[in-house]
Amino acid sequence: MLNLVLSTGTVGPDVRAFDAGASARIASWTPLGWSWGLPYDVATGRWWQAGVQLVLAVALVVLLWEVWVRQLARTLTSPMTAGGGQRIGRARLLPAALGHSPTATIAARRIRAWYRDSRLVSIALRTAVLPVFFVVQSALTGSGAFAGVGVVTLAVFAGLTLMNDLAFDGPAWWVHVSTGVRGWEDRLGRALASTIVFGPVLVVTFVVAASLGLLAPVVPWAGVSIAAFLASLGLAVGVGAVLPGTAPRTGGNPFAASSGGAAQGCLTALISFVGPLVLVLPVGVAAALTAGSPVGRWVVLVLAVAYGGALLLAGVVLGGRRLDERAPEMLGQLAHAQI
Repeated sequence: MLNLVLSTGTVGPDVRAFDAGASARIASWTPLGWSWGLPYDVATGRWWQAGVQLVLAVALVVLLWEVWVRQLARTLTSPMTAGGGQRIGRARLLPAALGHSPTATIAARRIRAWYRDSRLVSIALRTAVLPVFFVVQSALTGSGAFAGVGVVTLAVFAGLTLMNDLAFDGPAWWVHVSTGVRGWEDRLGRALASTIVFGPVLVVTFVVAASLGLLAPVVPWAGVSIAAFLASLGLAVGVGAVLPGTAPRTGGNPFAASSGGAAQGCLTALISFVGPLVLVLPVGVAAALTAGSPVGRWVVLVLAVAYGGALLLAGVVLGGRRLDERAPEMLGQLAHAQI
């Protein structure tokens, strides 16, 4: 409702005709809506519905309390076990596809970190939820531009998650140096992991928005989205080899922030915001100019994939060369990268 008012600047017919009653009724019978739907049912005299929702809301609180008490008791009374006794499962999918190469090993390790490390899980969730607001606003206002911007924004943010990926390793990155892992293998493995983690999210978001008729024409938006993702990956693996940034310590607060390194932080933020815009601008202009040409759309799509792939390749090569040449200095930076 607020989005409709903000987009029109006034309470127009679209806002007056907008009926959220059906959505509200459905939401009131979900666990999160039981307690919020209760006052409305009481005010409208729906006493039996209010009684049912009251019972459900109280039962939910009791259930959550019981689960919390049991989990707390188990945590306080369970004996501590040594970390060395834990068995770590072997990744099978990537070695089967790529072999037991350093690139596949690094990719498999980073994929496990994306769903096991609470620091990275919070980043992944925030990145995946971001386009939902754009798609919903686009569906409410009927403007496909919001959905397109949301998909492209997801592509950019998903690629930029690699900007401080080395900082999450911290001093443990010495293992890569001591085992002779080449820089391009490190960069490519991390880029491959982010592609496997965020690629499906990007595809699902794009398909949902397109199926709702919010991305028209579809082909130009596909080209811009692919170019944005690949270009952001290339930018991140290249810049991350020079400015590793900072990250919360293992087991620490995922939302922790550092008060030091302001100059480096500002430079990284500037590159993160301006870099993708500059890199994707040519594809966006070409897509806009050929939007009315069926043949031109497909030509731009192919060129966008090639352009994004070239930028990713450049980031992997240049970033890898930087790591090969200045690995000791990078280890010194990573020693203070976790806060």
